[in-house]
Amino acid sequence: GRFIKALPSFDTIAAMAASGDLQDGDYVTVSDGANSEPETFLIDTASTTTADGALIVALTGVTSRAISLRTEYGTVAALLADRRTFDAGTILTAEGCRYEAVASGGDLTLAGGQEVNVLPGADGRYAASAFGNTWAALVAAINAEKPLTITAEYTATATTITGKQVDLKFTQSAKLNFAAADADDLTFDGCAGQITDYRATHTGDLGGGSFSGLLLYRCDGLSVKGYEVTGAKDVPIRIFDCDNTYAAFGLTLGEDATRPFCAGTVACSRNSGFYFCRATFVNFGFL
Repeated sequence: GRFIKALPSFDTIAAMAASGDLQDGDYVTVSDGANSEPETFLIDTASTTTADGALIVALTGVTSRAISLRTEYGTVAALLADRRTFDAGTILTAEGCRYEAVASGGDLTLAGGQEVNVLPGADGRYAASAFGNTWAALVAAINAEKPLTITAEYTATATTITGKQVDLKFTQSAKLNFAAADADDLTFDGCAGQITDYRATHTGDLGGGSFSGLLLYRCDGLSVKGYEVTGAKDVPIRIFDCDNTYAAFGLTLGEDATRPFCAGTVACSRNSGFYFCRATFVNFGFL
């Protein structure tokens, strides 16, 4: 009969790293891997890739690396930090999000230079969290004109999105925390599309003038359908110099009896006129 070589096996990653018997091309199993689950590694004696002790493990006394074959990550941050490379078409997963390794032109670049595309869900939409949990990552995804579902909270800084097709949908757990002082927080300039169930809170001091949390400027066909703004100051949503642009069905809760001034101010200098460029069906309240 044929002899089948058994895979080297270790209880822990540390025990594997300390072994002196591994050869190039060996597949090694570790029963207690980085996620406390069984994990398979490939021994690569030519690799000098920076080790992280989990996905890429330096072997004691040699330059060899044990490289994990795992394609599932505990967090999106762990995926972004990965220094491994993959064959094009390899599917990676993190926090319920799916990614496909590509040779070039990907949505994201991992720490080791591997590019990946974020894959949409069954509804054709992309989870904003798949691009990372920072404000910069969210802005990049909006600029990529992805139809995004936002499920987490982000702390915003003063940002302008210019000339993009926008499709944002907020869930009950999502919120933008606006902290910019004496500045318009998020400006859509010359954009079109829709923002659904927009949710925000204002923590920055806007006392130096009349500023907006959300400014729609020079847009044509951009709608805000449903919104809730808490701790509102000055003008929570401002619509200025737009066509066919509106904010409707919203709730604005101010921080005191004098602010916000209003839910939205309108100055349409284009062809649509006031009817098609306005804030309407708005409820006000003060905390």
